[in-house]
Amino acid sequence: MDSLGARIKHIRKEILKCSQEALATLVGMQSKVAVSKWENNEREPEVSVLVTITKESGTSLQWLLTGNGPMMLVDINIKSVTPSISLSKEDVEMLKFVLQKNNLEAMTRAIEVIVAKATYAETIYGVDAYRYNLVAEKEEEYKNKKE
Repeated sequence: MDSLGARIKHIRKEILKCSQEALATLVGMQSKVAVSKWENNEREPEVSVLVTITKESGTSLQWLLTGNGPMMLVDINIKSVTPSISLSKEDVEMLKFVLQKNNLEAMTRAIEVIVAKATYAETIYGVDAYRYNLVAEKEEEYKNKKE
């Protein structure tokens, strides 16, 4: 699927299994005309609409925007996996700026940057947690040998 419109149509027909009218209602539109224009690449939906489509279908925003990466998300509650990660002031400002431009390519890049930062932070946290557990285990072994 080479275009955003083709990917939206695929999600609607193959994953959500709904009509253009039903998708329009799902994303808060009044008419199926908007959906038709998206699918025919005559108009691009707003970022909030794309986010709603991906949340409802379980698809990846990256795949929807670019056609790259996995189409389907793994069923994980991100908040439960990364509760300690929050957006920095710079991240919030970048997202506000990009949202004002309503540019899909810029939004994709901004999301990639934020996810990369979050992934890095989670990796570092995970490594630190592993080291902490390893040290705790060694201390426990040492105590048991002393007794």
